[in-house]
Amino acid sequence: MQYVASPPQSRAQLNVVYTSPWRRLTQIAFILSLALTAARMLMDESIRTLTDPLAGGVAPPNSPGPAAGLVLDLLFCIPTLLVLGRRAFDDHYSLLFSWTYVPMGLLAALAALSPLWAADKFASVVSASHLVCGLVFLWSTSQLMRSWLGLKLTAGACIGILLALSLAGYYYRVVEVADLKQMWARHKTEILAERGWPEGTYEARMFENRVLKGQPMGFSDSTNTYAALLVLLGVVSAGVAIQRAADRDHWGWIIVPATASAGALPLIAWTGCRAAYVTPAIAVLILGAVWLLRERLARFATAGYAIGVACAAAAVAVVVQHGRDSQTLWQDSLTFRWRYWLGSYRLLTSGLRHAPRDYSHLFFGVGWENFGPFYLAHRLAVASEEIRDPHNFIVRTFVELGLVGGVLLLIWMLRLAWELTRRPVPFDVGGAKIDPRNRGAFSPTRPSRTTAMLAVAIIASTTIAINVACSVDFAADGWYAFLELARRTIFFCVMLIGLSVAALESPAGPKASGDADQVDFKLDNRPAPWVLYAVLAALATFLIHNLIEFSLFEPGPWFLFALLTGGALGLRSEGRRRTFPADDSACLFRRPAATVATAVAGAGWLAAAILLATPVAAAESLARDADADAYRAAAIRPRDPAYAQQLIVRAAAVMTDAWRRLSWNADYASRAARMLIASGGSRGDSRQIKKLLDAAVAADPSSVGNLTLRARFELAELAAPDAARRDFESALALDPNNVRLRLDFARELKAMSVSRPKLVQSALLEYDRALDMNNLLEPAEIKRLTPTELARAQAEIADLERHAAAASQ
Repeated sequence: MQYVASPPQSRAQLNVVYTSPWRRLTQIAFILSLALTAARMLMDESIRTLTDPLAGGVAPPNSPGPAAGLVLDLLFCIPTLLVLGRRAFDDHYSLLFSWTYVPMGLLAALAALSPLWAADKFASVVSASHLVCGLVFLWSTSQLMRSWLGLKLTAGACIGILLALSLAGYYYRVVEVADLKQMWARHKTEILAERGWPEGTYEARMFENRVLKGQPMGFSDSTNTYAALLVLLGVVSAGVAIQRAADRDHWGWIIVPATASAGALPLIAWTGCRAAYVTPAIAVLILGAVWLLRERLARFATAGYAIGVACAAAAVAVVVQHGRDSQTLWQDSLTFRWRYWLGSYRLLTSGLRHAPRDYSHLFFGVGWENFGPFYLAHRLAVASEEIRDPHNFIVRTFVELGLVGGVLLLIWMLRLAWELTRRPVPFDVGGAKIDPRNRGAFSPTRPSRTTAMLAVAIIASTTIAINVACSVDFAADGWYAFLELARRTIFFCVMLIGLSVAALESPAGPKASGDADQVDFKLDNRPAPWVLYAVLAALATFLIHNLIEFSLFEPGPWFLFALLTGGALGLRSEGRRRTFPADDSACLFRRPAATVATAVAGAGWLAAAILLATPVAAAESLARDADADAYRAAAIRPRDPAYAQQLIVRAAAVMTDAWRRLSWNADYASRAARMLIASGGSRGDSRQIKKLLDAAVAADPSSVGNLTLRARFELAELAAPDAARRDFESALALDPNNVRLRLDFARELKAMSVSRPKLVQSALLEYDRALDMNNLLEPAEIKRLTPTELARAQAEIADLERHAAAASQ
């Protein structure tokens, strides 16, 4: 491909097209941007291991963890380096500037610093890396997307992702659900044990409910995220179909995008996500308003923007006032959200109730990805869910990054909305007259079948190559690897289809025989305003959805949002430019400054790879080796307990080595301690276990699980009831409304009261508190004590009262 790179320096030379020798840098950056986004959307990432290898069962194939996430983050920064590199070497290539970059950059800087004051530093570092690299990626995408073809290729990638997610959802619903239900009926106890969930607990019931309902999730953390993505991608696909119809193209071009959009509707219904029933209607209203009122909206854009902001502020005020007056929000699931937000407000302002007042949480938050542990101490007694996200991206930012981060987010969103709704200067990069002011990533000057096929094939193949490298565990069962490769082959095909139906066109007129340049199809660089409108409508509905859900900050959806937002921003900014690079006020960086920026960015990238990604990858590799030994030990324990113990001891040693390499990850220390406890070692092991548990609590003082694990070990092995009591009290200070945790503490106090009669009243007090909290829960609440649990607690109270009465006589 050849690309329009820059204009000449005089208007007399306006029709001269300059082809930059450095254009390959931005071509590679654009292809890599699409491929990385699509690859990440088709994998399921996690920060920590969700299963317990000591519980037994079959070891699951390794899935992308924190190391893979950090490596992918670094790859997402490569387009930025390539863009800066081209600006440093190419005098004719300029970078766009937008004021939206300023609050965005400050928000990224604050998120990058937040692990310094976060309690769970490991989760904060990994998640903050996703956030920061996503914002960097948004900037690079806005520099790359300067032509209609770039937008169409992006929309084609969205169609391919939608087709892949839909196929995964239908396969799960039609094929896998029946098998999963059978497995659940036969191995329910083992499946729950692998995840560390006792039968009857809240987590176990929720998981069982999801299995029995057969709700598809795709590659997301929740069914609601899956539904939000289907709506987002479906709206973009509908925009491609509308644009094809507006261009009067053959009806065959419309079939795939229209079918992709319509085919997502049953999947949305199966997820049961109520918000996803509303957001498609909002997108239809937005596109309908554009169709009917486009000229008027463009003429009164400033007034429309002001009215939109005022309406949004009024809606927030109405919701807050209604919530304060009635403590509900019209509907059960919205009422749950209202309770989350009340707890979030109490968390944000908790320091103001201290004496002296502490403003740290108010101004700078609790640290990125640290909402969950701190929320427990401030949730309402009636709010039983132990959530890790407040289900509102604005509320989460305020709580985790404080007033400073929340205000920066609001400024960024307001400025971004302003930039995306400004009417651009019309420009034509796809017709006979090529405007040399457009220095976009994709502006081909020689249409050919080879060019078109090469562009589509490279993007699709790069997508699948990255996805396979990051998400397929070739060390697992061979049949599993074969099935995963077969599935990725299907994804490759649908990516080819999606890219083709959005980015290709059939030139009008008969093919001239013997002329290689007259072909059946070529890359389509015709103006595509309806695709742009659909992208803007999709982004609007996605943000609305994330006012009551947590889809935005999952890695895959976050980088997809960055791709679409940056693309729309770049296209709008490019369309508004009127001047030449020599006096272009919108040009970001002159060549010397770009050279320095490239060097600094490259050094930062290498430093992150060496100091962050490499140690995390090394520690994660050791942790997975330890888990593999633990799975083997659990499997052979009934046949060869001696060898199983050796494996457990070896696993504990390897996990301890992982903790030494990454001492700020409390999870490694606690997992090593659990392995040593399971091995049943010597007294010396007890000292090592205590050291590991102390390290886990020190590394993450917000972890209730680590505190209770240490307390139970202190009671069972170290005979240290005072230390155990302090740990239970610390855990209850973090999670005071946890009914079952308080019951556990009461039972431990009851056991200790045998030798310490003074603890009887403390035990009775904890029993009473637990039952009072249980009574505050709604009768249908799944976390409410079962009749069996309640009867047991009442019997224990009666027994304790009898012993207390006997002791007093």
